[in-house]
Amino acid sequence: MNTITRPRLTRAGTITSVALTALLAGGALGPAAAQAAVPDAAGTAAAAASAASSQTRTSGTAVDMTTAPAGLLRAAAPAPPPPVPRTIQRLRLATVPVQVVNTYSNLAADVMGGSTAVGTGTWLWPRTGSAAQLLDFLPTGDGYYRIRVRHSGQCLMLDWRTGAYKDGTKIVQHPYCNTGYFPSQWRLQNVRTSYTVNGATVAGPSYTRLVNRRTGLCLDADNPRGYTPPVRAALQQWRCLPTTGPFGGNQSWDILRHGQNRAS
Repeated sequence: MNTITRPRLTRAGTITSVALTALLAGGALGPAAAQAAVPDAAGTAAAAASAASSQTRTSGTAVDMTTAPAGLLRAAAPAPPPPVPRTIQRLRLATVPVQVVNTYSNLAADVMGGSTAVGTGTWLWPRTGSAAQLLDFLPTGDGYYRIRVRHSGQCLMLDWRTGAYKDGTKIVQHPYCNTGYFPSQWRLQNVRTSYTVNGATVAGPSYTRLVNRRTGLCLDADNPRGYTPPVRAALQQWRCLPTTGPFGGNQSWDILRHGQNRAS
């Protein structure tokens, strides 16, 4: 009898700008994007560290801000986004908007209720293709992206109103989309998995993590039960977890065009 174990993390990398550009031009950024990943020593080290950490989801775990990226907003307390300037940076719309889709549930990141109000949270919702689910990935030029929602023109970022960035800090929209504000910047990290069948290791599916620049934590669906996140699971940040645990599905994402399905 064939025996199959759950996927395990084998390698982490950073999806190249070329791969994302190909997607926006009409290609796919799902499992095939694994071939476009490049080695990322920092990402690999972070993945290894997360695998060694506890997988227990307990709310209120503070982030060690001494490990936050250098640059803007090194203060321990979250700072609100800067005032939106009168002259906003000219941001080019992507050729094709994309959806951030949970690999396990096939639900899309969505602004709650389709609201355009500043500070509205985000959750998982069936893929309707509404403008509240259509996203533009705006490059910062150094490997990170700002994620702008088409229906509101606002960017997805950590909620600064919680007093501290930690496990469970929610993801909200805000009109400040200029570069320089780290809580609104995300890095795409490709994760490859494998299965063991009769003692042999075979390649499994790959997926994408979204890692916040300010904290180094991963985009996560609030799903304490683990495995498949449900409809209305709020989007938040959480420490990056290994694929072998029950909560890996909360951080497994595909970047897809509307109507595109994950490749097998």
